[in-house]
Amino acid sequence: MAIDLINRFLRFPVLEILIAFLLITFLACKKSPQINTEIEKQEVIQFIKDYSSFVSSVNIENFDSYWNKSDLVSYIPLERDSAIIGYKEIVNYFKNQFNEVNSITLKIFNPVVWVSPTKSEALVIFLSSKNLQLKNGFNLTFQQVRNSMLLTKFEGKWKIISLHESVRQR
Repeated sequence: MAIDLINRFLRFPVLEILIAFLLITFLACKKSPQINTEIEKQEVIQFIKDYSSFVSSVNIENFDSYWNKSDLVSYIPLERDSAIIGYKEIVNYFKNQFNEVNSITLKIFNPVVWVSPTKSEALVIFLSSKNLQLKNGFNLTFQQVRNSMLLTKFEGKWKIISLHESVRQR
């Protein structure tokens, strides 16, 4: 009886099961390859530099180069408590602001960029300073403005989906 059990055990494919188990364990423990997003991060940093120049130009012509043409885009500027929702509404906001100022100086500092593994979305947080010289003679300066920007890449170009600006309450 004991010999029958040993013979049955030896006929059982122990070696094959052991090899399969070891192979599955090895594959499960293998690290997934890291996706390199450095090129996209550099593209995003260049994008926000270009966006800063666009805002400082006080010229609405190139607006389409920066914002996604969606009814779902949003912008929360410094002087508002609620978001401006929709591409047309944001264009109108910028047109009005550009009409009220002689100049805007927007400077961006310390951007931190996260790019999704699909390389089609990016989140950027950064500090900025914003100086507005109004046509009525007043100057407004905002220092250490905190910004968060959500971008999407469509047809090879980064576009803003959401931008939030805020200053710390004192």
